[in-house]
Amino acid sequence: MTRTFAAALLVALAAAWVPPSPIPVRDAGVDACYWLGLSLAHADGLVHGEEVAFPYGPLAWACRPDPRSGDVGLAVALQIAWWAAFLVGLFVLARRGAAGFAAGAAVTLALTVDLLGLTLAHLEPATLVWGMVVFSGDARRRGSLLVLAVLAAAMPLAKVNAGAAALFLLAALTVRAAIAEARAGGSPARSLVAPVVCAAALVALFTWSSGRPGALAPYLAFGLELGSGYGAMAHDGAPWRTATVWLGLATVPLVPLLMRDRRAVAGGLVLTAGLALLAAKSALVRQGIGHVAPFLLRLAVAFSFVVLAAAAGRDRRRVVLLQLALVVAGAGLVLREMPRVRAPVVARVTGEAIAARVETWGRLDAAAREIDARGEERLEGLRLPADVRARIGDATVDVVPWRVATAAANDLRWRPRPVFQDYTAYTPALDGLNAAHWASERAPRFVLADTRSIDGRHVFLEAPASWRALVDRYALAAATDDLVLLERRDAARCGPEEPLVEEAARLGESIEVPSGGAFLIVRADVRLSVLGRLRGALLGEPGLFVEATHASGRIRRWRAVRRNLTAGALVSALPEGVAELGALFTSPARVDDPVVSLRFTTDRPAALRSDFTVRWSRLPTGR
Repeated sequence: MTRTFAAALLVALAAAWVPPSPIPVRDAGVDACYWLGLSLAHADGLVHGEEVAFPYGPLAWACRPDPRSGDVGLAVALQIAWWAAFLVGLFVLARRGAAGFAAGAAVTLALTVDLLGLTLAHLEPATLVWGMVVFSGDARRRGSLLVLAVLAAAMPLAKVNAGAAALFLLAALTVRAAIAEARAGGSPARSLVAPVVCAAALVALFTWSSGRPGALAPYLAFGLELGSGYGAMAHDGAPWRTATVWLGLATVPLVPLLMRDRRAVAGGLVLTAGLALLAAKSALVRQGIGHVAPFLLRLAVAFSFVVLAAAAGRDRRRVVLLQLALVVAGAGLVLREMPRVRAPVVARVTGEAIAARVETWGRLDAAAREIDARGEERLEGLRLPADVRARIGDATVDVVPWRVATAAANDLRWRPRPVFQDYTAYTPALDGLNAAHWASERAPRFVLADTRSIDGRHVFLEAPASWRALVDRYALAAATDDLVLLERRDAARCGPEEPLVEEAARLGESIEVPSGGAFLIVRADVRLSVLGRLRGALLGEPGLFVEATHASGRIRRWRAVRRNLTAGALVSALPEGVAELGALFTSPARVDDPVVSLRFTTDRPAALRSDFTVRWSRLPTGR
């Protein structure tokens, strides 16, 4: 009775403190735009793996449903189902004794402060909790393992890297169950039912969410491509942020030194280490405070597997104290460095958040309309001039490089390229996917374009193949103060690419730009050193910068996506602002201040090979 009461109390607190996600308010930020894009893609029935290639999958829209998804009710139903799975798993875990209660309490406390922990609603926490349920029970009993298998199948359909963590957890626990079965004299093959169920659930969920089962294979292939290229998103932060992550990771190998029975915690430590490394990878690649601050909280949750494995009460108490210290440190970091989360955290602890969710569920249609209206107000600044909007009419349109909210603000027929925010086209394959789209029959009639990017990048240097295709297939139709309207040409503008010269170059040295007309292309084969490859695996790619000197004497420095430069970037002009951008889409193209020299540099010389090859070519224009 005591265990049941304690478990029920913990579940009640978790239900109040960690409620389902609200319907987000639409705005024009980078993150808000990709969530909006996922909702619009769902509303239009776009198929992930065929028409969409993005770090988030066909179930992601339900985690942050914009009213324009057309299915807010379905999204809320899914969120409540995942929430229920989380609470049921928490109850089962907490009834398993002091260790289970401590593990469940750590999850609840961490999620109360870590708002990013609910990025995928309760799907990710539910998967973790059911993993703990499996780990804390009899390894030969497969019921909870099958629940985990279904949740793990849903994870890669929500987010690629979160899916990797879920599948790692399932695989490790399946191996553990097989070993236990073999030791008991049974057949280890019986444990393989879990991965079989996971695979079947993956196919079923993808078919249900996309309507196209044949697209699952390319969807998973794109997921691997996105995962392999994520290091291109590397962004360094203040040294203390990196130190925080490394110090947190250092606690993992130190924990066995505190244990009396080290053998007992070995299995839990393997799971903790795997989850900690995956969390650290995200924090170290993108060292912004939103990635680093929650790391200690996620590390505290990962240590729950050690708590569950500990055989001695003394060992368990030491790990619980470590978890508590990590939660306190992580909460302090989040609340200090991210002031905007203080009010939501207070609302959770006081119960206001769950009361607001319940009130929203009772009037879901009205609440969605109110949020839609507020979103329209916040996007007022993205309204197009009347003549530009009239020019587009009801034709199809895409928005480049990332601001999807422009399409929503003007009620446009959005027809996106597969990687619908250019900064996520991490690799030549992904960039080429967008380029092929612009040349295909599916390409929209109009494109709204500007030169905004992130992390100090230039749009031509992050998705070069895509922009070359745009220049070839689109012409300037109109311009506003902050974007250009491009209209599809009847035929391609450029002839076959013409090679000019190939030369050896070195980092830091000035490279003269040959004459080649308006559409001069550079391919730079800059490669990582051995140290750079090691750094890339842990911290992401070192920054590669292109410093451009113009005929007027202007010098500008941009960050490039290193691997994508092999596809060939337009560099006769690196436009800054819509006036310079629009000039490239006129006939003939106009470059008022051409680039006369380039210099490739890095802030981490040891991470890149100093010598590389540069190949020049040009695109001849006949129109």
